[in-house]
Amino acid sequence: MHAWLAFLIDAQAVFARLLSGNDQRALKLLPGSAVTAPGGLTTLHAAVAGLCGAAVLAAAVAAGAPLEARLEQSQFGGDLYRFLGQIGCPKKVQAWLFEDDTALGIAMRAGNAAAVAELLRLGGDCFAPPGGGAGGALAYAFIDSFYARPVTAGVRAAFLARLEQRRAAGALHLRDVGAALELLRAAVVGGHVPLAAHSVTALDGHVSAEHAEHAALLWELLTAAASSGSSSAAGMLRVLLHGHLRFDLTKEGHGRSLLGLAASGATPTATVPVLHAAGAHLDLEVLLRAVQSLSADGVAAQLACEQPAVDARSAVAALGHQWTYTCPIHCMLHTLAIMRPAPTQQQHVAALRTLGVLLAAGYRPTVWRDVPLPAIWPFPLFQYHNSPVSYLDPFDHYPAGALSERLLFVARGGTWSPATHRLWPPAFKAATRTLLLAGARSSGSGRSGCPLAALPGDELLRVVELAAAPMSAWVGADGSGW
Repeated sequence: MHAWLAFLIDAQAVFARLLSGNDQRALKLLPGSAVTAPGGLTTLHAAVAGLCGAAVLAAAVAAGAPLEARLEQSQFGGDLYRFLGQIGCPKKVQAWLFEDDTALGIAMRAGNAAAVAELLRLGGDCFAPPGGGAGGALAYAFIDSFYARPVTAGVRAAFLARLEQRRAAGALHLRDVGAALELLRAAVVGGHVPLAAHSVTALDGHVSAEHAEHAALLWELLTAAASSGSSSAAGMLRVLLHGHLRFDLTKEGHGRSLLGLAASGATPTATVPVLHAAGAHLDLEVLLRAVQSLSADGVAAQLACEQPAVDARSAVAALGHQWTYTCPIHCMLHTLAIMRPAPTQQQHVAALRTLGVLLAAGYRPTVWRDVPLPAIWPFPLFQYHNSPVSYLDPFDHYPAGALSERLLFVARGGTWSPATHRLWPPAFKAATRTLLLAGARSSGSGRSGCPLAALPGDELLRVVELAAAPMSAWVGADGSGW
């Protein structure tokens, strides 16, 4: 009886030290203490919940605590609840303990990247469920939340780092298709190209477009890579497209084509050419969607691949649930004109940059003759209904004040002159003022050989005119200087 009581007191002391994060005291008590508290609470569970360091976690495993042991109860009731109260476990620590959790599951929910890394180093299984549910730990790490708590970037990085170590050592063996798909999803979301290539190789011959579940997941990953902001997005697309997986690149994801998703992503100049070379279709509708997103880089990337022609027989097109003009320039102006709330300065600058790309590619505002219009149209053309319109110039129908005078001026092909100088951004006006003042001073100094003094007045104005275009170069990308 006395021996059992002494053991119980010692066990309580071990768990109290672990759950309070007292590393030094816990390390002294752990050797030979592979005990389990009520509710299936192991010393490893307690060490992770108490935010103990890597040395304590390693000591708990060395003492015999199983890595994959699961809690039999949660902190909300039963023997575990009473035990935690007896040893004075802090409430904030108890909050990490859920029924069926492994130590890895507790570390993930707590966002403890260091503990996740150590548990994986000690042999934790990336593909075993970390808590209630069928998905593996890796899958939970790369979904938006784990039991309603966001998984931190550090936790994700710990998983990828451990998996990469195993891959580089030739020890990353994927036991089935499910594990390979979990790894592929994690690699795509985490932007890790070598791990993606490893999983694609493992999936060769085991996935099929006819398998609805596989096809849906693979398409989700392809669209995620296309719209990714990662610097590795283009490399990821090459792995997915040039591997043994088969994709129908004409499909749409979330109502957008792959080229549309890539154009509105963070690295369109890298991703758009890869998709286009692989067979992704670029037509006028795809271009108009990129124009609507006001992504100048995306539009430029698409136009570098090919330039869709404007259909002079049709003035409007339906993009999803929204009508717009088939002319790329008027599509962009129409997007801004109907935007609610009103466009910000940053959006005006993005539109100005996009407009510059379209004009440089040779697109010009279109005027239509004898074209039909839809019954529902946001501008005051309802009287036409579906009857042919003898003459349609969209500039005549934009609501007053909906678009800036500066934007309309550039869209109409306006260029700099002393008469239009007032429309240019303040930065350009200041630079012009400095240049003209310098020219006037050098001209009056009587010194020969000065470049500005050698220029006639009209030539100096020609220099200013050349520097004026594109207007978007004189405003900040954040809208400053507009």
